[in-house]
Amino acid sequence: MQKFCIKKLIQNYPSGSLKYEGFAKIDSKVNELIPCGQGIKFYEDGKKKLEENFADWFIVTGTEYYKNGNIKFIRDYNKGRRNYYGPSYFVFGRLFNEKGELWHEM
Repeated sequence: MQKFCIKKLIQNYPSGSLKYEGFAKIDSKVNELIPCGQGIKFYEDGKKKLEENFADWFIVTGTEYYKNGNIKFIRDYNKGRRNYYGPSYFVFGRLFNEKGELWHEM
């Protein structure tokens, strides 16, 4: 039986400002960190750069931001059984310009 515990991950820029904050499960059987829940990357000035939600290593949803704080890209990734090896890919997305206006939807 594998044991998991949740660990908060924090990473900083050399300047000391927050670069990444998120959570991971620690699989004690193989001593590996598996991203889970929400993870947020920040620009050095403290504004959000990227926000992602993980489910057992795989990205489920993500939102990317411009430096001005407006949303750049919102995406949902493939869900369901993982019966392949390779990266996740998004199946739905909205792309916005720097003013925050919808530019393209797929």
